[in-house]
Amino acid sequence: MAVYEYKAIRPDGRVTRGVIDADTPGEAVEQLRIRGIYVTDITSVEERFRRRRMPLLGRLRGVSMSELAVVTRQFATLVRSGVPLAEALQALTRQTESQQLQTTLRDVREKVTQGMSLADALALHPQVFSDLYVNMVRAGEASGTLDAILARLADYLQKQYRLVSRIWAALTYPIMMVCIGTGVVLFLMTYLIPKVLNILKARNQPLPQITLIVKAVSDFILNYWPFLIVGVVGLVTFLSLASKTKTGKKRIDSLLLRLPIVGALFRKQAVSRFSMTMSILLRSGLPVIRSLEIVRDLVGNEVV
Repeated sequence: MAVYEYKAIRPDGRVTRGVIDADTPGEAVEQLRIRGIYVTDITSVEERFRRRRMPLLGRLRGVSMSELAVVTRQFATLVRSGVPLAEALQALTRQTESQQLQTTLRDVREKVTQGMSLADALALHPQVFSDLYVNMVRAGEASGTLDAILARLADYLQKQYRLVSRIWAALTYPIMMVCIGTGVVLFLMTYLIPKVLNILKARNQPLPQITLIVKAVSDFILNYWPFLIVGVVGLVTFLSLASKTKTGKKRIDSLLLRLPIVGALFRKQAVSRFSMTMSILLRSGLPVIRSLEIVRDLVGNEVV
């Protein structure tokens, strides 16, 4: 019997965390469901400890969405061809180039060989397989349509990857223009304008009001640039810490949605992700309530 840490929703709607003893993640989820507690995330204490001991580079690199989509597509093909799960997982381990994914698939294969269901084995690796992925595989195992479910998952992951790629491509030009513009302004304020002002001073020419304002801004940047850098770093640190709290993340997400141009992109991304995820979950046979619980954690925006 293993010990599992879980995050769940109580009948009154509040989020709760705790630990539970069970033989498998599925059994733990079922025990909590009987109590009226709906699990949104579950991890074995042993697996959490093992991940903490993983090399730092392995943790940072992670598994990309495109890599997972390719592996899922190959998995669907192998299952459709009648290859046993253990052999299919072994073949996938040999084919993938991601070290973390190889380690994960090797562990999943070991658990499946020991008698654990595929969904329960995948649930032990939430850093790679999301709640959506695990629940769809569980639905596929129960209905006997695992190959079709895996094919849908591969399609979904590829669509999500293309969506994210298009959004970043759309944001690249504005971000590049902002960076170039900021660099030009800093160059003017800290180098060119002081030289021009020194020339005007040497000629004892009176300076217009707008020029005096520009001079004051330039002097401020030159004299207090260390404090400006500290302020920027402090702001980034504050936003990073705030985004880890529910209230802070909700306010940041609300601000992002109100930004001109960029806000519309974030809103469309959230709506698109919600629509695609709900569609694939409902087509896979998951109940509406459970599908909404999964989608809520995957939309990526607290306001939406």
